[in-house]
Amino acid sequence: TLSGENFVYSSSLTCRFGLIDVAASFVSSTEVVCAAPSLAAGRALVSVSNNGADFSASELSWMVHSDAVVANVSPALGSVTGGSVVMVRGAGFADTPMVKCSFSGVAAAATSFVSATELACTAPEHMAGMVQVDVANNGVDFTDSGVQFQFVEEATLSGLSPQRGAVAGGTGVLVSGHNLVDSDALACRFGEVSSPGRWVSSSEVECVSPQAASGVAGSVAFSVSLNGAEYIPSGLSFEYVGAVTLESVYPTTGPSSGGTELFLAGTNFYYAPGLTCRIGLVEVAASFVSSTELRCLTPPLTAGVLPVSVSANGIDFASGEASFTATGDAEVLSVSPPLGSAAGGTEVTVTGRGFTEVTQLACLFGGVASSTATFVSEDELKCTTPTHEPGVTRLEVQMDSMLTTKSNVAFQFLPAPTVVSLAPNSGSQAGNTVVVIDGRNFVASDLLACKFGAASVPARWLSSAQIECVVPARSSVGSEKAELAA
Repeated sequence: TLSGENFVYSSSLTCRFGLIDVAASFVSSTEVVCAAPSLAAGRALVSVSNNGADFSASELSWMVHSDAVVANVSPALGSVTGGSVVMVRGAGFADTPMVKCSFSGVAAAATSFVSATELACTAPEHMAGMVQVDVANNGVDFTDSGVQFQFVEEATLSGLSPQRGAVAGGTGVLVSGHNLVDSDALACRFGEVSSPGRWVSSSEVECVSPQAASGVAGSVAFSVSLNGAEYIPSGLSFEYVGAVTLESVYPTTGPSSGGTELFLAGTNFYYAPGLTCRIGLVEVAASFVSSTELRCLTPPLTAGVLPVSVSANGIDFASGEASFTATGDAEVLSVSPPLGSAAGGTEVTVTGRGFTEVTQLACLFGGVASSTATFVSEDELKCTTPTHEPGVTRLEVQMDSMLTTKSNVAFQFLPAPTVVSLAPNSGSQAGNTVVVIDGRNFVASDLLACKFGAASVPARWLSSAQIECVVPARSSVGSEKAELAA
């Protein structure tokens, strides 16, 4: 569009660009329009003629630019609210106030010349969707680039899990939010350090924490970028902590059926919902005791030696050299004799399966440990009963102070029996004399016996105060001590 004076409507109305003439269109006596011909880059003088022969004495200088070319844009997406600074790269960009960027016909909020190959264009407000980015050096003649930019709905972040990880980095973090989009430029920022993100869904993104920038523990601001340039305001934080270490596990042996309480010693433990023990491949929740101690209850396991590891956040596991041996379930099957004096001292034989030879071995009579316990085999133990109140108790076996076997076997503690008298108090050397013994605390038992010297014979229970026995034969005459064995 050329502005001047004394323009006349004529079929010969002409514009001249340098040495090339083109037809002009009359608009008014002060304005004509003409299409510029193809010209070499540089400045060209422009003049107008009403008759195609006499051109205006006054000539205007018109700048001819090389054709602008748009090659790519970065970032390739931004919010529908606008404001994203998009670097448009290509060739032929002019350093002129007229240079403009366009997003499918919507002018950029601002366009800044950087170089002949780069412009900085501020995206306008725009509805969600794909648009084409074009450039016009004169603000009018825009390229047809085919290069696209995506407007996306405003994204928000609502949380991340876990919220803590090791200073060394490497913690997998799951970020939740809204309107999260898949992008090659997706990134998470931990303080001032970014790491690539992986899109899971419109509400979840995964990323791995980098090493803490400072190399020390502490909280840092956390955010996510959909385009690698602009980060979503979140108010979220991630805490770098010292690496968790596991030093020991106690006890080191337990039944494969589970139920053994483990005490785990280490460093840098902290209270968190993600506290976890991993035994073999099975994970269970852990209980926080202190920064150096955790506890967990073994789940059902496959028998064998299993590595043990712990995690404070449910993601990063520390193992060390700790292991736990899951054994076949130890079980008490019987005890002989099944009863004894409340005063203790009765030696019993405990039969079962799965017994192990450990330093801390005990038979438990109603929770009271035996005075001695001796490992004989995987199927047999010898124990000496402790002092105990009279009554029926459950007999269990304890190994390593922690592991208690399954048992439905009972042992009965009895008041000590007392013999007051026996009648008759003499009989034939050939034996067969029936003797009635009076006393107290006699109990009906298949093991009830009378002992004459070194010989024991079965006794028949009559009442708690009376039993009878048949005297055995003796090789010689003389007196013998009569005793009661219950």
